[in-house]
Amino acid sequence: MTLRVFIYRVPQDDPRKNTAIKLARFGFAQLVSSARYLPRGSVLLDPTAKSPLTPSDRDTAVHRGLSLIDCSWKRVTETHNRFARDYFIRRRLPLLIAVNPTHYGKPYILSTIEAVAAALYIMGFRNEAIEALRLYKWGLNFINVNLNYLERYAIGDLSPERELLGIDDVDYGLSQLMRALTGNE
Repeated sequence: MTLRVFIYRVPQDDPRKNTAIKLARFGFAQLVSSARYLPRGSVLLDPTAKSPLTPSDRDTAVHRGLSLIDCSWKRVTETHNRFARDYFIRRRLPLLIAVNPTHYGKPYILSTIEAVAAALYIMGFRNEAIEALRLYKWGLNFINVNLNYLERYAIGDLSPERELLGIDDVDYGLSQLMRALTGNE
């Protein structure tokens, strides 16, 4: 069983450093020229969505695809509000720690390749996640740093979010974290 990954890239960053472009170049994803070409009914990774991605999203993703909108974290809320319509199953990734050189050690601010790998891992495509991460020398560190969390998320246990945030109200904590990280205070 394979999972097709579709990425609409909003050109807001340096294309030489963009992980979505590299994913597409090596056949791990398909870039689309407009958000309207993302498959309807697909699982859209959207950091502003309320519901987290869980293993139960696997069947939908296998049949409809996994979609992402690659944009600058500084404009993530604005961009997702503009393009993420009702024809997607919007899911946020559970809280994970970035290891990419730009946002190393920051919670939740993942690169596109880290987001794709996390989604694949959570939905049971561990080998594919590892293969995609091998495109970067720092890639496998993402698995090493987040392994305990990824393993728990992959069985549907979302309690690491409460542990990482240090609070019981995950929705509130994530909204506050998103505001702080994107500068929308």
